[in-house]
Amino acid sequence: MDKAIPSIQYVRKLAEEGNSGAQLLLGYRLKTGKDVDLDLEAAARWFRKSADQGNACAQYLLGSVYENGEGVAKDDATSYRWYLCSAQQDNQDAQLRLGQKFLHGLGVIQNRSEGLKWLLKAVYAGYDEAQLYLGIAYFNGHGVETDYARAGILFKLAATQGNTNAQGFLGWMCLKGLGTQQDKNKAIRWFLRSAEQNNSTAQIGLGISFMNDDSGSFPDLISSYYWFKLAKINGGRNSDTWLDYLTECMSKSQIEQAEERVSDWLARQSEKSES
Repeated sequence: MDKAIPSIQYVRKLAEEGNSGAQLLLGYRLKTGKDVDLDLEAAARWFRKSADQGNACAQYLLGSVYENGEGVAKDDATSYRWYLCSAQQDNQDAQLRLGQKFLHGLGVIQNRSEGLKWLLKAVYAGYDEAQLYLGIAYFNGHGVETDYARAGILFKLAATQGNTNAQGFLGWMCLKGLGTQQDKNKAIRWFLRSAEQNNSTAQIGLGISFMNDDSGSFPDLISSYYWFKLAKINGGRNSDTWLDYLTECMSKSQIEQAEERVSDWLARQSEKSES
């Protein structure tokens, strides 16, 4: 057993002695079945013990189990109360969840200003998932007015922290000129940062970018095929359609070169998983 991971017996002993951190950890292990039989009801009880001692993470998780009815009866009011307790202690996951619930009226009365208040607390704290979420809301006009400029700012905040989904969104915005000047080269740079971490949406973006020659340059069909094929491997939507189209446009030699690049990528992935 990894010495860095405390045994379930040791964690349970500390939890029974009243240690809130151990109670949280025991609840998490019971909820996920980590080194112990899965027991959602027991997990909820231990989260409650820790939450009652003011543990913000336990309060957030307790809010989640009541929201989803995991080991307890589904109860939106109780869920909200625990999310609020956690968010007031600056737990960013709880702030994000409260923002989502108020913005879209999920288990609470819809309140746009209250939703933005909680989302912005998490955004200003630097939480990339909140930055991504609010960026998507502005991008799609969900719960707020569509605002590509604000979406771009939020995506960039998250993207510079390594959020691959935000990087992909920035790529599309640069490619289409949404809220920013259209810039194919900049789009490719953002797509690459995301696609190299196996984000299939960004890989499709690269496939489209290399296939189009609207800048006056010749299309790179081999690179386009390569990225669409990686997107297919990673479950990208419509990648088959793009590959079928390219197969009609490419020579046998070009397809073989692209497939060789895909084989090299698969070999590198295999080496990474074995190391």
